[in-house]
Amino acid sequence: MKDQKTLRLLLPQWQGGNNPNYYFGGELLAQIVPASAKDKLRRVPVAKDFDKALAVEDGVKGSKVL
Repeated sequence: MKDQKTLRLLLPQWQGGNNPNYYFGGELLAQIVPASAKDKLRRVPVAKDFDKALAVEDGVKGSKVL
């Protein structure tokens, strides 16, 4: 096998579950899961305004940010 690399994608999306703890869980897992020197971590920016109420659109809470 050729030299393989792993892309580690951190997307701590919490709005779908309307639970800010999901954000922190994603961050925690990124620290716990071992990475090799070949792995690259890419972070997808996610809003952290946990106190702001998520709007309901078409019956889905937080639809706009999702």
